[in-house]
Amino acid sequence: MRTKVLISLLIGAAAGMLAGLTGVGGGVFLVPLMVGLLAMVQHQAHGTSFLVILPIAIVGAITYGILGHIDDWPLLVGLVSGGAVGVLLGARLMMLLPERHLKWLFGAFLVFVGFAMIITYMSAPTADASSIVLSWGFILSAIGIGFVAGILAGMMGVGGGVVMVPGMVLLLGVGQHTAQGVSLAAIAVMALLGALAHYRQGNVKPRMALLIIPAAAISCLLGSVVADQLDAAVLRQLVGGVIIIVGFFMAIKDWRTQKDIPLESWLANRGRVVEGNVLVVDDDPGIREMLGEVILRKGYKVVTVESGELALKEMEKQHFGLVFLDLVLPGMSGAEAFSAIKQKDKKAVVVIVTGYDEDPLAVEAMSHGPLFLIRKPFRISAVAEVLDAVGLR
Repeated sequence: MRTKVLISLLIGAAAGMLAGLTGVGGGVFLVPLMVGLLAMVQHQAHGTSFLVILPIAIVGAITYGILGHIDDWPLLVGLVSGGAVGVLLGARLMMLLPERHLKWLFGAFLVFVGFAMIITYMSAPTADASSIVLSWGFILSAIGIGFVAGILAGMMGVGGGVVMVPGMVLLLGVGQHTAQGVSLAAIAVMALLGALAHYRQGNVKPRMALLIIPAAAISCLLGSVVADQLDAAVLRQLVGGVIIIVGFFMAIKDWRTQKDIPLESWLANRGRVVEGNVLVVDDDPGIREMLGEVILRKGYKVVTVESGELALKEMEKQHFGLVFLDLVLPGMSGAEAFSAIKQKDKKAVVVIVTGYDEDPLAVEAMSHGPLFLIRKPFRISAVAEVLDAVGLR
């Protein structure tokens, strides 16, 4: 537990410092680090990052405002208007992407962000806020930049500053410090909307966010003050290079060494038809909601419960052809629940969901009969493959 807290604080400190120095939300570091070091499911890492980014952006925007770098309100309104629509659309689009594709897409996105951060300092014009001429074209451009940033923010779990800051500097001629301050103010609004949207979808882990936020907020304050005093060109290019490396490895290989989901047996039985509905047994409300939504979208009826005891009660009411069972449950253990489920219905197909390669509870469950394992963090596309292979009716 102490190691997890320490890792969370370090992640928060890195993300907050990045946000304060560069005007981005910090999600470009938050998401891959939460997946790689805190073993979070990709979709939940994206959703939780919004809750972390919200206080980061608020602290950074207030600091930049006090230092006199937020004085272009039409620009801010335009970015927020476009971003508010884009982030809600992006959150919906994210749920349509399988986790494997989301990781590839996010890795490619990080590579793009890294190059964008480097190129910004190599080719950006040095404009002053007073030299900006407001026009309808300027405002519409700001709305467009905000919309694109919002869609990417909603899909990728980042604040959107990686699009807004280069966009304002390169396309609208806004000064670097002003762009960073306005970006953080707009990110605060988009992060709030994104957090709410993802919370409704079960992709936000508040307890995990609370471990990261304190260090993130403090380091963002320090980073904002340092950015006001220093030329951040060298640092920005260094961070861009690091992000390129992270994105490259995120795209070609998962951070965690994952055991392949044993779906071969399922695929070999594609002609098999299993009768009954689907039962999901997991004490994590986010996992229950995520699995439930995937199953419903495939056209099957699903019941979700948080314990083995409730699962057995549901099995008394109706027949379930397929059961997704978490091993770590309150009260009755997953292994005990598996045994009881098999005693009630020998034909029920059980898929054990576990977060460990060598789980002693899984070994115990195997002693009660054959089963299939899915290791957390699992791919949403793999759940769909299981449903297709089983052929429920």
